[in-house]
Amino acid sequence: MKNGGAAVRAWDGAADQIQSAPTREVDSTAAGDSFKTGFLAERMQGATMPESLRCGVDLAAQGITAHGALVAPKLNKA
Repeated sequence: MKNGGAAVRAWDGAADQIQSAPTREVDSTAAGDSFKTGFLAERMQGATMPESLRCGVDLAAQGITAHGALVAPKLNKA
């Protein structure tokens, strides 16, 4: 479900909610695709639901800061 700038919510036995940092939107093309990519990549590597949501939110936020969907990811991964 698209949720724009609102917090992302998920249920996996417990409710999780992740809010993105304020981001200057230039072009929202493929923001949802970016979110899904970050989220699924983390889940497939065994990350928790909150960790996966955070990755999806961060990648989508980066993707909307430039025109088109061609922004190199800069994820803060510990």
